[in-house]
Amino acid sequence: RRAAAAEGDAGVRAALRDAGCAAAARHAFDRFGRYSVNEKAWQAVCQQILNEGEQELARMDPAGLKSLVRVLAEDARVTRGAFWSELTEKVLPVLEASSLEDLTAVAELYASIRA
Repeated sequence: RRAAAAEGDAGVRAALRDAGCAAAARHAFDRFGRYSVNEKAWQAVCQQILNEGEQELARMDPAGLKSLVRVLAEDARVTRGAFWSELTEKVLPVLEASSLEDLTAVAELYASIRA
């Protein structure tokens, strides 16, 4: 199972296609557990979210962004700094259009990242 994740996980791909980035992150967490337990699989999942979910990331609503960041930061505890930097770049349009309340909620989630 872990080797398959290196090429991209089919379940993550299906979740991305059918339900979006937050659902894909939830699927990965349910399958692989925390980042520290299976970093190799999570690195592949993070790349899948950034690459295959790129269009959604730029146009998702703030609630979707909060759900995604909550799963990645609090549940999976992804600590890969390069991933968070790239994710932030891709979601800038969402952040720029968000209310102060939504920005504060996302910032609080980001503050929980232990990268």
